[in-house]
Amino acid sequence: TFLAPGLICMNILIQSFSHSSSTIMIGKMQNILVDTLMAPLSPGEITLAIIFAAVTRSICITITAIIFFSFFIDLTISNIWFLIFFTISGSFILGALGFIAGQYSDKFDNLSAITNFVITPLSFCSGTFYTLDRLPEIFQKVNLFNPFFLIINGFRTSFIANSDGPIVYSIVYLSILSFSIWFVAYKIFKSGYKIKS
Repeated sequence: TFLAPGLICMNILIQSFSHSSSTIMIGKMQNILVDTLMAPLSPGEITLAIIFAAVTRSICITITAIIFFSFFIDLTISNIWFLIFFTISGSFILGALGFIAGQYSDKFDNLSAITNFVITPLSFCSGTFYTLDRLPEIFQKVNLFNPFFLIINGFRTSFIANSDGPIVYSIVYLSILSFSIWFVAYKIFKSGYKIKS
């Protein structure tokens, strides 16, 4: 009951990052990104469309995973609003990060390096497999700035109604982070970095 929400959420985050980053990378490698650039859409609309596609994929994964896990454990949603907020904000943040990573990367090796050395370590330090009180006090404080921890903790709280961290702080922090990372993705895309010759 403790592990299942964390595993579902970790999969949501990784898939969201993978979706938007591979969309940009494949578009660059196959020279089909030019079709997107020629469409009568603003850079803001394009970035939001790709990121929200990753969010949509994450919502589908969430629904499917909850139904699947319900056959094996008692997985009861105690707060639907937390579930909605942390699913959408988490997948939005990772979708925007994936967008930036896809634009930065020249080949899939660069993308793999970002996944292996940034995304995976942060996800393993997210409290998916342990409670926050198991960590030394210094790491408990550091984890309050790890968006992966805040997303997974909030997602888990929507099921077990017991939080390891401050929920209001998580909501505010993730809301600001969502806008900030999207804005960075928007500015980089608007500049044409590595996508316009």
